Parts: sequence; structure tokens; C-alpha cells
Amino acid sequence: MTSHILQDIEYLCSRVIVVNHGVVVADLPIQDFLRLIAGMRKVLLRVRNLTSRVCDYLKNLGFRVEMIGDYIQILVHEHEVDSVFEIVSQMSKLMGCKVLEFRTVESNLEDILASMYRR
Repeated sequence: MTSHILQDIEYLCSRVIVVNHGVVVADLPIQDFLRLIAGMRKVLLRVRNLTSRVCDYLKNLGFRVEMIGDYIQILVHEHEVDSVFEIVSQMSKLMGCKVLEFRTVESNLEDILASMYRR
């Protein structure tokens, strides 16, 4: 079965296999997959003077980062949000950029799968 609809996957499947360009990037039982995605959040940052250097800094710290226009999107577990805020505050001082917006939103399955593709 091929699906991006989590309810279908939960109901019909016992394993989840994520394939990116013919390469298996995840292969695990459905319960492990559900634990993996539970509590995932997107941190959205709007940064003045945003450069790829800012994204590289966050990636080097191990975060899953994507630059989308004036925003940086970071995929984290909900318990990591506070530490991301502290790191971003330090980063803005070090790099001379200003964080104009910091907000979190619930991640969807597409975000989580996309982050697996970029591993």
C-alpha cells in the first residue's frame, strides 16, 4: 500500500517503509513509527538578515532545518522547543541577525516524511 494518509496507514499496515528515490530511509513497525512522529513540532523563525550561514549553524547543531523564503523551519520534538528558543537567541547575538518571529505549529505527516528524506 502507498499512502500519505496516517489514518489509513495505522488501520491497514503493520510496518512502515519510507522510500526516497529508490532508497529505503526508514523501515519499522507501525507502533515505532507512531512513537517517532508523536509530539513533533515545526518551529518557524522569521529572521532579519537571513543567510544560509544561519541554517548551516543550526544544521551543525543537529537540527533538521529548511529555509523557506524569509523563514527557517526546524522540525523538533515538543520537549526540544525551549532549548531551540535558547539556541536561536544565542545564534542571533553571534551572527548579528534579528529573530522577528518565533512560533511553533504541529507537524503533519508530510513534514515528518520530508525530514526523513533529507537524512
